[in-house]
Amino acid sequence: KSLVGSEMCIRDRSVANSDTTVALENFAGNLLFFIDEERVTGGLKTNSLVWSTNTTETRINNITAGLNFLASPHALLQGDVSYAAENAVIKLAGNDICVNGLGAQFISIVKGDLFSFIKRLEFREINNGFLVAGPGAIELEFENIKASAIQAIGKYSKSAANINSENEDAPSEQSRKIAELLKSAIADNSRIKVNEFAITTPPGDIVGSLQLNLATLENESFDSWLPKIKLDANLSVPVETVHNYLAATAQYNEEEIEQFMQLQVQNGFFVKADESYQTILQLRQGIFTANGKTIDLTI
Repeated sequence: KSLVGSEMCIRDRSVANSDTTVALENFAGNLLFFIDEERVTGGLKTNSLVWSTNTTETRINNITAGLNFLASPHALLQGDVSYAAENAVIKLAGNDICVNGLGAQFISIVKGDLFSFIKRLEFREINNGFLVAGPGAIELEFENIKASAIQAIGKYSKSAANINSENEDAPSEQSRKIAELLKSAIADNSRIKVNEFAITTPPGDIVGSLQLNLATLENESFDSWLPKIKLDANLSVPVETVHNYLAATAQYNEEEIEQFMQLQVQNGFFVKADESYQTILQLRQGIFTANGKTIDLTI
């Protein structure tokens, strides 16, 4: 078996442009390439990763990660990546959001010209100063995306980076081209699913799910494409959790919160039942409904 391995250690390293900085502290990693099986395995760890812009900063502490992939057609990898972190702190608009006990997994599958992947995120606790919740888990799945189109998007993105930045038409042309490639990535059996959305809060659990069945979008206008897709989604949030959130963020008093949520119920966006606000969303034949009430999608 042919084996090529590499190890690396970077004590402090940062990369920056005009408005973004990425820094690694005490980064160490190793990769092993099994050439004959076209397999890639490896792992890394770092004391912290800091991603900062002019308005936000994200710091993830004590990260460990591992990967295990097999090469597949279209230059896409099939396998999984998993990582864990002690905590992450996000500074946004003057507020600190702290996520403790963070873990995630990414799984990709390639079958012929169809590419699917699952991204799962778990956390022990999230705290933004006025709301404490956890544990929680979110699992997102994209199923049956055209692999050749994903490869084409990657190639185009690389080539677009070489376009002369002084050409004012370049950004709009790039956006148009990427939009066209994204349209070509959708197959008749493409699906987007939220398999799990569950977050524990002191008053009770926030739970939800979603499934969106798509159809080929090439050579279709939005009006002719919409009736071909199907959506089923549901969400349930404890009444007290909603009230606590609105009191902290919108600074409503209890009477104002009751009036606001009664209006949402009257408009059909939520149903109040079993001490929770619940909603069921559906899209059938181009008709979108919330709890059975038709919602106009006309822009």
